[in-house]
Amino acid sequence: ISEFYGLAVPSGWAELHKEEIKLLISTKKVYEAMRYFQKDPAKTALAVRGYYVAAFQTRELKKKINSKAAAEKI
Repeated sequence: ISEFYGLAVPSGWAELHKEEIKLLISTKKVYEAMRYFQKDPAKTALAVRGYYVAAFQTRELKKKINSKAAAEKI
């Protein structure tokens, strides 16, 4: 994830890039929380909910990226 911070991104894509980084961090936290399901089942249950939220946000971000790419004919 830290490698994404250093990537050069065209200014018109910066907000989507930031959104992607936030999503990666969020997803990483979800997987880390799920790793210790036997020690903390409640935290794991919240992480599973977070997983579905992150999955939805990923689909929405993909739509935004595809739309922007189509608009810019990329």
